[in-house]
Amino acid sequence: MAPKRKPQVQREGPEKKKGRQAAQEEDSFRSTAEAPPTEKRIAVDPLCPLSCNPRTQVHEDYDCTLNQTNTGSNKNKFYIIQLLEEGDCFIFWNRWGRVVSTTHPPCARILPTYPCSTHGPCFPGSPQLTQAKRPQPLTVPCPTSDIQGRSAQGLHKRPANIYGGHCGRHTSESCCLPGEVGQSQLSRFMSLEDAQKDFEKKFRDKTKNSWAERDHFVAHPSKYTLIEVQREDEAQEAMVKVDGGPVRTFVVQQVQPCSLDAATQKLITNIFSKDMFKNAMAGLPWWRNVKKMPLGKLSKQQISRGLEALEAVEAALKAPAGRGLSLEELSSHFYTIIPHNFGRSQPPPINSPELLQPKKDMLLVLADIELAQTLQAAPEETKKVEEVPHPLDRDYQLLKCQLQLLDPKVPEYKVIHPCLEKTGSKYSCPALQHSWTVNREGEGDQFQAHDKLGNRKLLWHGTNVAVVAAILTSGLRIRPHSGGRVGKGIYFASENSKSDGYVTGMSCGAHDIGYMFLGEVAVRREYRITVYEPSLKQHPPGFDSVITRGHTEPVPTQDTKLELDGQQVVVPQGQPMPCPEFSSSSFFQSEYLIYQESQCRLCYLLEVRL
Repeated sequence: MAPKRKPQVQREGPEKKKGRQAAQEEDSFRSTAEAPPTEKRIAVDPLCPLSCNPRTQVHEDYDCTLNQTNTGSNKNKFYIIQLLEEGDCFIFWNRWGRVVSTTHPPCARILPTYPCSTHGPCFPGSPQLTQAKRPQPLTVPCPTSDIQGRSAQGLHKRPANIYGGHCGRHTSESCCLPGEVGQSQLSRFMSLEDAQKDFEKKFRDKTKNSWAERDHFVAHPSKYTLIEVQREDEAQEAMVKVDGGPVRTFVVQQVQPCSLDAATQKLITNIFSKDMFKNAMAGLPWWRNVKKMPLGKLSKQQISRGLEALEAVEAALKAPAGRGLSLEELSSHFYTIIPHNFGRSQPPPINSPELLQPKKDMLLVLADIELAQTLQAAPEETKKVEEVPHPLDRDYQLLKCQLQLLDPKVPEYKVIHPCLEKTGSKYSCPALQHSWTVNREGEGDQFQAHDKLGNRKLLWHGTNVAVVAAILTSGLRIRPHSGGRVGKGIYFASENSKSDGYVTGMSCGAHDIGYMFLGEVAVRREYRITVYEPSLKQHPPGFDSVITRGHTEPVPTQDTKLELDGQQVVVPQGQPMPCPEFSSSSFFQSEYLIYQESQCRLCYLLEVRL
């Protein structure tokens, strides 16, 4: 029997092994830039021809992204409007088109429909030109040429009003195809007031809303809707200003050696990896419709609005036909809020639960990823310090969670390992690489409210690697928009092979790895079901949990027990065996549902080789 778990949370990382960091200490000094408090800088549309000019920036917050989708008329279009400033000159930039796959032009950026100072003579304040004033073909540098500009291999003749096309030097797949990046217009003004009037008029024309009242935006039929997005380069871009000018003061700082053991260092690196987030999303079946949209990263508020739109679709699916808005209208509203890439195909209406659920899953995963990335982007007070924590220690501390690597020789490990092997898939059982005890800050106190609930079990929970950091930070949550075959609860399984099906891993050298949790669940009185009940939001009166009894279940006689904080916790360790009394169940394997977040706590995190 394993020893009792220690309930206290230590803020420091696991103790480092002696001598492990000696080689790193020699290189612990590095020159870093100490910056004053930063102000957020809105990124210029990367397809604007002036975006390469460091003197060009968005004026105040005059920037918006609009979207409009109609499944019936096959509309799926965006509109980007920006007011830019370049010295004493002001530029009104707008770009529009269909939300389709976008290949950024490797040969040139989008060129405006009339001259500008970068590509030809400028006519301030003249957004329209006659045919006679249209620019002549210009020599445009190709970014894929030699970066030092040797020779003229990277120069190609292209008309300044062409938005894309094959330059002749690249394959057609790597060049921007006509129409995919949309059309654009660029107007220059010497007066800020004139530029603002043009911007605000365009916003009103497209949305039927006043720019001054955009915080109270109201969507109108057949008009564009304002959406909150963040372009990829905007999240990391900041303008440092002191006394009105950019200043960077360099100081020498000592980076402290990492206090984490090697396995935990790898874990923190993996769950905060930006490449992992991108790859995890790209591997999901629904991501192909949204990953290439030209509209940027959705904000937390925009994701929430998308979930609300899906709730309206779900209500319409359950309501009698002919009541309220049609599924076509509600689907159009959702696609407007959450832009999708359907190419030239007509956006499909969300007219069945099978189409609805993947959309919900998509937004819930996006919300968790947004949370994990927000942790790293959280602003900190700038201080002059001589020592700074190691980046991995900083990310570890953001979790507000103690992770202690388990030695394979300790009793707990000897219980977990057989639990994985015996309840895992007999065809492709994941191999245990490392395991950690998990002690989330505050979770133990919440769990104590259920001390009187007996019948505790250590159960499996599989997840996407992209949301591991969010779970360690916030725990397993019942979100308003979540759901499944047994309603809005937290799902666990007694068989590893069941939870393993929900694991999405990441590439790590020659193989893939994933992460799984083992949680202590106070199930007590179990309400057993054998058919789907997606409307459940709580356990029935007189019960404390819901069990979907499946065709198989680990043999109870082979269960073992752990003592965790004075409570006896059952650990299923038997081989899954058929249950004849549940052979007609709609569930192949059993699942355990609770409807209170405080009724479980995370105990172990496992890294497995898939």
